[in-house]
Amino acid sequence: MPLRIRPVQLRGSVYFRVPNDIADLVEIHKDTDVTLRIEEQNDRFLLVYCIRKSQVPTD
Repeated sequence: MPLRIRPVQLRGSVYFRVPNDIADLVEIHKDTDVTLRIEEQNDRFLLVYCIRKSQVPTD
C-alpha cells in the first residue's frame, strides 16, 4: 500500500516531509546524501529518491 505524503510550503519552496518511521527505516539523518530523479510515465511523474546507505566504520 503506498504512503500518501502531502507537500509542505515554507518560504516560497515546496517540501516533502519524511515520516520518522521511514527515516529510521532507511537511516536518513541530517547529513545523509539524497538525490532525486524525475521520471515521466504516461500522464504521471515519478519522483525517485536515492539514499546512500550509512557507512559503518570498520576497525
